[in-house]
Amino acid sequence: MATIDEVQEASALDESKFTCSICLDLLKEPVTIPCGHSYCMSCIESHWNVEDFKTIYSCPECRHTFQPRPALRKNTVLAGLVEDLKRTGGQEAPHSDRSAGPGDVACDFCTGRKLKAIKSCLQCLVSYCELHLQPHYESLTFQKHKLVEASPNIQENICSLHNSTKEIFCRSDEELICYHCSVENHQGHNTTSAVMERTSKQEELRLNRKLIQESIQNREAEIKLLKIEVEAINTSADGADRDSQKAFNHFLQLLKIRISEKLTAAVFEVTQKFHDVLKQEWTKISQSEVDVLLAHENEDALNSMLACHLAPNISLANSSVCLTPDEPKTLPPPAYSLQGSEPKRGSITSWPSPAHSSNDDLKISPATPITQSQNGFSGSWAQLYLFGQESVTSCSDLPRMSPESAAPLPLASIDLYTKKPMDSEVTREKKKQRLFNHAERFADQFQVLSRESLTGRCYWEVEWKGMVSVAVSYNNINRKGQGSGFGENDKSWALYCHNNKFIHNSMYTVLTSSPSSRVGVYLDYKAGILCFYSVAETRTLLHRVETKFAHPLHAGLCVSSGTVEILQLR
Repeated sequence: MATIDEVQEASALDESKFTCSICLDLLKEPVTIPCGHSYCMSCIESHWNVEDFKTIYSCPECRHTFQPRPALRKNTVLAGLVEDLKRTGGQEAPHSDRSAGPGDVACDFCTGRKLKAIKSCLQCLVSYCELHLQPHYESLTFQKHKLVEASPNIQENICSLHNSTKEIFCRSDEELICYHCSVENHQGHNTTSAVMERTSKQEELRLNRKLIQESIQNREAEIKLLKIEVEAINTSADGADRDSQKAFNHFLQLLKIRISEKLTAAVFEVTQKFHDVLKQEWTKISQSEVDVLLAHENEDALNSMLACHLAPNISLANSSVCLTPDEPKTLPPPAYSLQGSEPKRGSITSWPSPAHSSNDDLKISPATPITQSQNGFSGSWAQLYLFGQESVTSCSDLPRMSPESAAPLPLASIDLYTKKPMDSEVTREKKKQRLFNHAERFADQFQVLSRESLTGRCYWEVEWKGMVSVAVSYNNINRKGQGSGFGENDKSWALYCHNNKFIHNSMYTVLTSSPSSRVGVYLDYKAGILCFYSVAETRTLLHRVETKFAHPLHAGLCVSSGTVEILQLR
């Protein structure tokens, strides 16, 4: 390592002492190897990297070898001196940017740091830097010397036999020769000057390079076209795969539909055959029972059995009249009627109180007289068919109209306290009637609810004219205010007969067909089924509701104008 005294002494020396012998430039990040020579860290590392395969490392100047590879550390003192030299010199060493580096031709006249040569003299066989080339331009002695671009192999241009410059190229022997060689050994050969041959070769190389570039461009274009074709093939293959998959899925779907249709047809055929067999067996059984009854000549039993076969599993309860086997089979007039258009006084009669029956199929009980009271409606509340053994246990279970719920009419009221003999209609009076206040009365609607609730299966029919709605409702429906009308809330379901609409919770459903003047209502409370029918020669379903009823239901009627009559079913 350099001492401080040596460094101080070296500071007064020429800057060439601080030049790297590899890059010929001022030391950059200087390091000192064990033999004492200093180099740029990057230069010595590059030099030793070349010698890595030998595992023996040498100094570029003294050729001293080291093993293993020495560790390099920056010489801070030497680096400081180089920085001071740069500052005192005002810039880096002169011509530092023109110093000969690796691969450059060095000037043969420079001592110490070699500068890059720019020309070579064929007469002098020496390469010159810009500074040392000036005499060839200024002195008449050197004016006849031929200068060429700096070449590291300038000696190769000198003929070893005649010691003269090789200026002729023999195309026959493909070699560079001097003038004397062309006269002595190459007579009759195709020769030309070296400059012309070089120009010709350069032009040939230029043309070859152009052809090669064109060939490369053509190959690149072909490769691009091939890539496009490959992409098109892949896209086409993907499309074909998707189309085939789509066609297969479509075919599979059609196959499933065909199989489903065949299965449905087979099931329907088997079901129809089974239904026909059951119908035939039922007919045989029915005929056998009729024959037995005819054999015993029991007319009442026969009629009862026929009724059971016409409506199997139906329990008939007549709330208007009950018959005994000994009484004549006569039917009463229409059970109940509401009329709101004719200006005559209405009458209200009470419900009968029929006795209990023990017959499971057809409810027939001893005769009970029809009684009347001032708080009831005229006749009975619809003759209802109650289905199933659990529906009703006696005639008294049938719902009766609740006079307390009947609404007072503005400028005309329902007379709840007077009746006329044989009058089965309730009419509106055009005079104000005095009605008692009751919590069950509808204050703002012309409607009425049944007294008894319906929790089984039942069916009834009404005949209407005018503006009439037929409904079922919970008993806790509002009796006054907005939303107290049938269907205007979530507690009632109403069929508006006059404008072909069904309404529930203020949601309207337009009927697909108009109801006839006779409408049937079917209710299965436990199953949550409510149906409205148009009754003519046949029954036509107008609307069907499937829900879960939260409370017992009551039958309801609303008459804005016109007449509604609840019919007895025969």
